[in-house]
Amino acid sequence: MPEFWHKSRQRGLETVTFWRRYLPAMTVGGWSPDGLAEEIARLEPLAQAVVEARTQAKTVKQAELAAFERIRSLNLNVPLLIAGRFDEGHPVRVALAAVYAVTPETDELNLLRARRLIPVWRKADAALAARKPGDAIVRDEAGVAEFETWVTDYPKTLQATVEAVTAFRAARTALRSQHDRVDQLNKRAYKKFKAEAYTDPALRSALQTAITREKSSGSRRRQ
Repeated sequence: MPEFWHKSRQRGLETVTFWRRYLPAMTVGGWSPDGLAEEIARLEPLAQAVVEARTQAKTVKQAELAAFERIRSLNLNVPLLIAGRFDEGHPVRVALAAVYAVTPETDELNLLRARRLIPVWRKADAALAARKPGDAIVRDEAGVAEFETWVTDYPKTLQATVEAVTAFRAARTALRSQHDRVDQLNKRAYKKFKAEAYTDPALRSALQTAITREKSSGSRRRQ
């Protein structure tokens, strides 16, 4: 879970507690302590949404990588199987040259090689079936029909990753926006508390005790 919101939440809760106890009638830019408390309460569900969106993005990305590797593996191995079943000079084996010309290192090249491989694979299956009915090229329990389906579906897999990452970034932005909102309210309230405490020693002492950042700054000054 994103950590930066915890500090904002903690400071906000300290602010609300102090505000309600010592200056409950005071408003800051039209905000009451209850208003700030409501804004703080929105942080946790937004933080949880970020966690869920990040998990989903990772899951979808892993599925994409697995799909890429599955296609790539067949791209590399099926041509070798085809070549082993046909003599040099056979039209099917000659057609493999266009497949070998592409190295499947990226999404685009992986798909390009696959699309070149599919018709050659089909021709190989047809030629093998003519020799022996039912014979076909199969690798990892996948034939050309399954391979073509995976290739056709792969752009959808890429789009799913894009959408999951976009959702994660939107969730993170929403959390950061709310964090900034609470942080600014905290700072404005704190400044007004200090102004009110300037001529009130008891309130100033209470502020130093109640607000963590006031205690930290005091400790630094004593060192």
